Amino acid sequence: MRDFRQRLRIWLQGFSPQTGINLLIICLILHIIAFGQFALPFFPPSTKKTIGVVVFSLAKAFQYTGLGILGVEGYKKLKDRILKRNNGFKMPQKRRRRTLRKSRSSATPKA
Repeated sequence: MRDFRQRLRIWLQGFSPQTGINLLIICLILHIIAFGQFALPFFPPSTKKTIGVVVFSLAKAFQYTGLGILGVEGYKKLKDRILKRNNGFKMPQKRRRRTLRKSRSSATPKA
């Protein structure tokens, strides 16, 4: 069993990190569907439960597969990239008021 898990992990890490990110996006969509379908009034309760269990299970499968593809290093890189993008935005500085200076030509010469 341990050998199988190790081979599976190595096989999943052979995919590109973009594939892992795409799977995590699909996972997010499936989670929204899994919990959002309970708000639909035209399904009977038994159908809602069945759809919820199936879609939630698929979402978890996509989640763990996406995280397996990303790995620890890919997850750290993704997290750093998201945090850098959020920290990179800076609010514009307030403009300083300019003080009006008298021009030298308008100054009256002292005699």
